[in-house]
Amino acid sequence: MKKRYIWDAPKERQIQYLNYLFSRRSTTIDKSRYRVIKNIFQSASGIKLDDLDTTARKRLIMKLFYFKFKNSCSNAKYVRAGKKKGYENVKFLLGEWSGIIRNLKKYRPDLVELGIEICRKYIESGFAGEYAPVVHRIGGKGTNYEWNNITIIAKKEHDELTKKERQGQAS
Repeated sequence: MKKRYIWDAPKERQIQYLNYLFSRRSTTIDKSRYRVIKNIFQSASGIKLDDLDTTARKRLIMKLFYFKFKNSCSNAKYVRAGKKKGYENVKFLLGEWSGIIRNLKKYRPDLVELGIEICRKYIESGFAGEYAPVVHRIGGKGTNYEWNNITIIAKKEHDELTKKERQGQAS
């Protein structure tokens, strides 16, 4: 018997699954659930955000943004800050890891709204990596990851800004 996946199911079943999943407040997104959601939106069924109930749609976008924000912060904290070439003197000062989303809401609620809008575009693009929301340091090279020094932008924009910064540094 062939195993069936939700992303192989008919569109109506996918909508029902996502509406159920995100009708609950406690739903979180981890790597596995992220892959399932991504596969659903990239499946041949043609599912769109507007197919979901309003509540489920809002929660899906918000929870997906929190997941992407945490991944971007993880990269900043564990890969870049103080470790990667060019980041030797950069510190990650966004607080305790366990409270990163709580701190985001507390110190930068404006970034939540911005991130949700960017994440909506990311989902609508079919999860195209260039539209993924990422953390960007406003001050550029050598500045720390601090609440007053970060913003959320699409990966494509981040890559362009980083490239311009590197070119300016080489001059």
